Amino acid sequence: MSEAQLKENAKELDKFTLSITREDKRALKSYAARQDKTVAKVLREWIDEKCKGEK
Repeated sequence: MSEAQLKENAKELDKFTLSITREDKRALKSYAARQDKTVAKVLREWIDEKCKGEK
C-alpha cells in the first residue's frame, strides 16, 4: 500500500503491539533509519512481501 493510500485510509489502520527484545528493537529501528523509512513502513513492506506475496 502506498503512502498516499495509507493517508486516504487512515481510519482503517489498526494499532498493533509487538513484544521483542531490546536488541531486536534497536536493530529494527537502525535498519529502518538506514533505509530512510519508519519501522511501520518496514513492517508493512515485510507483510506485503512475505505474507501477501507482493514485491
